[in-house]
Parts: sequence; C-alpha cells; structure tokens
Amino acid sequence: MLAVWLVAAWILLILPWPFIRYLQDPKGLRKYPSQNIFSGLTGLAYGWEVGRRHRVFHTRRPHEQLVRDPVVRIGPGWLMQGTDLTLVTRPDGLKEYANIIDCMHSSSRANATLVWDAASFPMMKKLTNFLSPWYASQWHNASNWAAYIDQITAERVERGEKGEGFHDLSLSAHDQG
Repeated sequence: MLAVWLVAAWILLILPWPFIRYLQDPKGLRKYPSQNIFSGLTGLAYGWEVGRRHRVFHTRRPHEQLVRDPVVRIGPGWLMQGTDLTLVTRPDGLKEYANIIDCMHSSSRANATLVWDAASFPMMKKLTNFLSPWYASQWHNASNWAAYIDQITAERVERGEKGEGFHDLSLSAHDQG
C-alpha cells in the first residue's frame, strides 16, 4: 500500500515539475510575451487569436500586452490611433486603403484550410478565388499585406540609404557582419 502512495505522490508532484518550470520561463528565454498560457505549448493559441471575429477584442488584448511589454512592431501607432486603415500601393501602381491587421491574418485564414494538399495548392487557390467570395476577399487582403510589406521595406531601405539610423535593426545588422 505504501508503494502505491509513493508512486501516486511521485506522479502528482515530480512529473508536473518540468512542465511548471517551462511555463514559468525562469531563465527568460522567451523573446516576446505569450499571448496566452497555451502559446508556448502549441500554435493553436495563435490560431485562436487570428480566428477571433470581434475586432475590438481582437486588437485590445495585443494592445494591452504591447503597453506592458513593448516590442518592435511593423505598424507602430495603429492601436494608439484606433485604426489600422493604411494606404497600400500595389505593385501595379494601384493605391487603396486597407485594414492591415485583417490583411495580415487573411492569408493564414485561407491557407489553413487548403495547405493540407501542397501539390494542388496553386490550383485550389485559383478555384477558391473564383468560386468563393470569402476566399476571394481573403486572397485579395493577403495580396494587400504582401504589397504593404514590400512598400514599407522599400521605404526603410530608402531611408537607410539616406543615412537614417534604425535602433531596432542595429543589433541584427551587427550580427550579420
């Protein structure tokens, strides 16, 4: 009977200890703060954040985290301004206003349901773009996101060539050399 109690105590006390230490992150190895308690264990935590439909709560939680633990962001000021509506210049020269946060997540939303068949993905993308208005809007938003990334990258390269220093990129630039 004593052996049963010792085994039960070992299972209940000893086995969870590494898991508890992992969640605590005592050495501070996590680069960014977790979105929620499951972020370190599975990618489903990010998927849950992406899939949330309510815009106020979708941006409020990340805003509160960024106030508490600031990190380098692609679009600083979106949450403080109260909107992520941004003018995007597409490669063909067409300019349009887009909700960039929604555009950022759109590709993930569409890819998540089609990526299981990598060989026929290009064909599935064309079919879903033609047959489904929801997929068509997701693919359009994803192309706006790609155009936005190209646009801000070109702007930063141009500013860097003019001699402007970037404190957020200085460490990675030294690591490359």
